[in-house]
Amino acid sequence: MNLQSAGSDQTPLVQPVGLRAGLVIGLLSVATLAVALVVAWRERQTTGIIDADAYAKYGFRIAEGRGLVDDQGRPTAFRGPTYPLVCAGLALAFGPRLEVVQAAQCLFYALANGLIGLLAYRYGAGLRVVVFSMLGMMFFWPAWPWFCHIFTEPLFTLLLALILWGWLEMVRRPTWPRHLVTGLLLAVGALCRPEVYLLAPIPVLDTLRRQGWRSRRAWVGAGLILLGFALLEVPWVVRNWLSIGRVIITADAGMENFFMATWYQEANWQGNVIHDPARFPPAGQGFWKLPLEERNRIFWEMAWQNIREAPGQVLLCMPKRFLMFFFQYPPRGWLPTWKSLVLGIPLYLLALLGYGWAEGPVKFLLRRALAILAVLALVHTVLVSEFRYSSPVQPYILLMASIGFWGLGHRVAKAFWSLS
Repeated sequence: MNLQSAGSDQTPLVQPVGLRAGLVIGLLSVATLAVALVVAWRERQTTGIIDADAYAKYGFRIAEGRGLVDDQGRPTAFRGPTYPLVCAGLALAFGPRLEVVQAAQCLFYALANGLIGLLAYRYGAGLRVVVFSMLGMMFFWPAWPWFCHIFTEPLFTLLLALILWGWLEMVRRPTWPRHLVTGLLLAVGALCRPEVYLLAPIPVLDTLRRQGWRSRRAWVGAGLILLGFALLEVPWVVRNWLSIGRVIITADAGMENFFMATWYQEANWQGNVIHDPARFPPAGQGFWKLPLEERNRIFWEMAWQNIREAPGQVLLCMPKRFLMFFFQYPPRGWLPTWKSLVLGIPLYLLALLGYGWAEGPVKFLLRRALAILAVLALVHTVLVSEFRYSSPVQPYILLMASIGFWGLGHRVAKAFWSLS
């Protein structure tokens, strides 16, 4: 069943990936894995492996047959199930070892680099542009901490690349399996990181816009995306209702994010201030062992106290979080460091030039990549921010910057030869 309507936008042509391009992209992906493993091994020798958000612990408990439960054995939805299930699979296959999860994160990062490189090449970016952007991702040192320790960023980077791949194929050649697969990929991403819940409507609207709002086939395609999403989302909601007694659509962080969005006293969370007994008197006696309702009550009261005390400073947290999202590397405070300015400003300027100069199929790709970037930037500007939250979309910034770099070089060379 082909869902393409006669009145849709012109479908971009993609170029086949030949042997030479495939070998280059494959070798760069393997090299990315090698670099990541070396960096991770060195980090393990100096600081060990930090299970920062307890994803591995959740996964190991699932592998033990205990289900998705917290440290006290109570059913929880504090974390989405995608990453704990991945950790559980790794534990069942190789044993509950953090080193295995760390190695898997390096693999996720390398696979994401390879998939984004393949997408860029198929959609018209030259091989030298692809090579330059993949090298940039390989040696993008601000992202290294996230595959050295247990964070969602490496897996989420790969999932966003898969979502983009499914989305592009769906709008380029709309058939019912492509719509269904796109919905499934969006659900896997949403159950990993809740930002995808805000991203999910965009491919649906894209389908309706391209095929026509009055087209029956367009609405069938949109419905199939939602069906694919529901096939994974509904079991999660039902599980939460049966085991926790509440309908929880995404992860259940309660009022914590609301409190963090109002915490004007410091824009950064280094040192994990929510464990500071001076600010959370129960913390020293086990704040996180309190019932969820009691923790939510404390978060709610402190959030409104911050708003009443300094509403202007609470609002000023948003531009600070915006700067943190794009410039906070290494993660210290909200003011950009000289390293982040030296690397970030040229990178983002080149990315703007690259997007402006991009044409044809590659522009078709970049528009959708920018939609993903915009959603993540908006969420973390409004709520809580660190540079690591921008890590999954930095590859697309690097791709645009690579286009801008070669485009600028071509224009400078052309101007030089015209003057000589």
